[in-house]
Amino acid sequence: ERLRARSTLSKYISPTVVDQMLKSPDESLLGGDREEITILFSDIRGFTTTSEQLTPEQVVELLDDYLTIMTDIVFKYEGTVDKFEGDAILAFFGAPTHHDDDPDRSVRTAIEMRDRLADFQERWLKIAPNPIRIGVGINTGHAVVGNIGSERRMDYTIIGDAVNLASRIQDLTKEHGVSVLISENTRALLKRDYVLNFVGDTAIRGREQKVGLYEVVRDDTGVG
Repeated sequence: ERLRARSTLSKYISPTVVDQMLKSPDESLLGGDREEITILFSDIRGFTTTSEQLTPEQVVELLDDYLTIMTDIVFKYEGTVDKFEGDAILAFFGAPTHHDDDPDRSVRTAIEMRDRLADFQERWLKIAPNPIRIGVGINTGHAVVGNIGSERRMDYTIIGDAVNLASRIQDLTKEHGVSVLISENTRALLKRDYVLNFVGDTAIRGREQKVGLYEVVRDDTGVG
């Protein structure tokens, strides 16, 4: 029963979350804790328009292949996939297992997501009319992390202003014409060296203070 439960749960959430839930059943109860988390939002550019030109079966085939590749990358860096919203992915780093380099793990995930599109492009263009491009927004801040919902249906998820900001940063990748944007909060915590372009202090809808944004070009190994 334990093996069956692990196999089933691993299809939906990070293996590290599964291990924690199986070791500590009490932690599967409703509730959350305030943690410092690095949040990653990604989105396929123009997917709604593309999907309108495809059959539902073709849309599902493309999404299944794409989301499998992207989820494997998140899990590689020990992140947690919170949810899929159509073609969008919400993932986070720092819970249930914290690493000192969680911001770096998120940025390396974003770089690899972008780079893996080259391998996926040929398959994509066999079905879709336009090349695939993505935008990724990353922010670090405090959020409530835990099992949120009802006693009958709950999700291991994150809630907070830091999450909303990551989503809005992802939206701004379109405006600035870049693939990966990170906030000043995340940049300040990076341990590795990256080639970054300062986009500027940017006004964010719903926020009084501007947010410093940086385009991620590549990491210190030249990847990207």
